[in-house]
Amino acid sequence: MSLENTPVTLAATGVTLNAEIRPGDDDSPVICLHGIWDDGKYFVELALEGAFPGQKMYLLDLRGHGESDKPGGWLRPEQLCRRHHRVHYRAADGQRRPGRALPRG
Repeated sequence: MSLENTPVTLAATGVTLNAEIRPGDDDSPVICLHGIWDDGKYFVELALEGAFPGQKMYLLDLRGHGESDKPGGWLRPEQLCRRHHRVHYRAADGQRRPGRALPRG
């Protein structure tokens, strides 16, 4: 069993994502999405050991990770979190309240 390296271009943004693809049935492909600290290589062992037999698997490097495009430069994980996440806090009454966005790092 082998993987084929194929770039995937997102039509809406023009960003190219790197993908390792395991051949298989196109009817129900498995799309593996990594976490903030990883890239698509996280799933290589799983794909090569035969997980989801007969199904096509896409092991994607998300935007800014691995071999995918990094438009606007590379962000350290803490910068990414500051840019895309909002702070929440619990008020004295126990209710979760939205805070303001963290300053850009």
